[in-house]
Amino acid sequence: MSKILAIYNEQENLTGLAALLKNAMPDCAVTTAPSGIEGIEKAKAEFPDTILLDIEIPEIEGFEVIERLKSDENTKNIPIILAGGTIDSKSHVKGLELGANSFLDKLIDENLLVAHINASLRIKKTEDLLREEKEKLEALLRRAQKNEAISALTGGIAHDFNNILTAILGYTEIAMGRTQQETLIHTNLEEVLKAGYRARDLVQQLLTFSRQTDQDKKPLQISLVVKEALKMLRAALPTTIEIRQDIKSGSGKVMADPTQIHQMLVNLCSNAARSMHEKGGILEVILSDIELDSRFTDQHQGLKPGPYVKLTVSDTGDGISRSTIQKILDPGFTSETGENGSGLGLTVVHGIVKNHGGTLTVYSERNSGTTFNIFLPRIVEEGSQDIDLATSLPRGNERVLFVDDEHVLADLGEYMLKPLGYTVTTKTNSIEALETFSVQPQSFDLVVTDMTMPCMTGLELAEKLLQIRADIPIILCSGFSDMVTHDKARATGIREFVMKPVDLGEMAKIVRRVLDKKAPDGETQ
Repeated sequence: MSKILAIYNEQENLTGLAALLKNAMPDCAVTTAPSGIEGIEKAKAEFPDTILLDIEIPEIEGFEVIERLKSDENTKNIPIILAGGTIDSKSHVKGLELGANSFLDKLIDENLLVAHINASLRIKKTEDLLREEKEKLEALLRRAQKNEAISALTGGIAHDFNNILTAILGYTEIAMGRTQQETLIHTNLEEVLKAGYRARDLVQQLLTFSRQTDQDKKPLQISLVVKEALKMLRAALPTTIEIRQDIKSGSGKVMADPTQIHQMLVNLCSNAARSMHEKGGILEVILSDIELDSRFTDQHQGLKPGPYVKLTVSDTGDGISRSTIQKILDPGFTSETGENGSGLGLTVVHGIVKNHGGTLTVYSERNSGTTFNIFLPRIVEEGSQDIDLATSLPRGNERVLFVDDEHVLADLGEYMLKPLGYTVTTKTNSIEALETFSVQPQSFDLVVTDMTMPCMTGLELAEKLLQIRADIPIILCSGFSDMVTHDKARATGIREFVMKPVDLGEMAKIVRRVLDKKAPDGETQ
């Protein structure tokens, strides 16, 4: 119900005006005030949607009432209709400049009055909506700025941590290559290497999630994402909700974007938690491998029989009625229809599952909880998953300039490539590397450089090297950088852009692949 405040100088006028408004606009509540001071007090106390203001009122004139109302943060947005005996053009101008919205003669025509009030109410409603949208946008901006700060902090930590991981992985592999297999030392080093790989994957997932950017799909150990998401959810959910998990550590990999998988699981679990917010309950998450046969896939368009990863999220909440289950994946559905928590995020979840070539099923009954099953195609990796450094790595006899400002990583580059037959020159200063290359540019067949270095970044170094010798192959390595992407690196003339940490096998393959190409367009030597 809209509220109207009438501030007039005579009780008779107020009584008549109030009666007129109640008769003409029964859906509006009318409040009156016989003086400017009382009118200001009521405006501050009741926040009317429109004010009818007489110019000639006791204590203070109408113009001053406008000034006071418009200077107050709580009342400045209330539309004001100014009325008086005879309002000349100067009064019109003054009223508009002070903030009035429209004018009426004192001999008020009922239809005209209603039209003015309705116009003011529309103005108020529009302005309220605009302010709400502005507040939402400001909140989004603050959130974006906060996310940017988190992203910058995360990126800085990731850069340093990836450099540390590069050293851990690299030197562990070198040590494993110098120890006999099936010995305790070799076994222990394998465990160090496996832990390093897990740390590498977790850092990448943290970076991806903090930046909220989609990545290309790549082989993903989905159990790592599920475990990390559940850790985050545990801190956010009330203690009345128990989280049970059965995550098979050996569950297969899927071709996936880790950000979207994380978002999918968080949406499902948050939705389940909402269904249990009053009484509490059990949230259960199960991850396992499964083989789907034609009897199942024939019922789901686009699926083929074969290996899948099955992710189950179930709750003991109020459940969803059968009629609602048919609608919960519709884009227009919302949980505000009375099905507690049944609609939030499910359209997004459904889209992510379809985008990853999978399917989603729902089972629920009222007062018996809800179960979501997600099936994603599993990658079947041939051969043993164990780390095997005895595998033959590609070799060569080319001359490599390896540049990294950290001595331990520069030395690691030499330790990695020299045993494979390459002649390696290391530099820990980008200026010195440029000077060395400038003296004898034909003495090198490949340059491998770090991105983040003092004096001159790897990207700047690459540009200067290419000015000296346009055909020199360059590999750019980075622990983390917003300054360069794969596309930007290749547009500069760099052959490969590699994210740290990179292990021995990957480095050997990248080096050989780049050396075997004559130019960025892929023509082989």
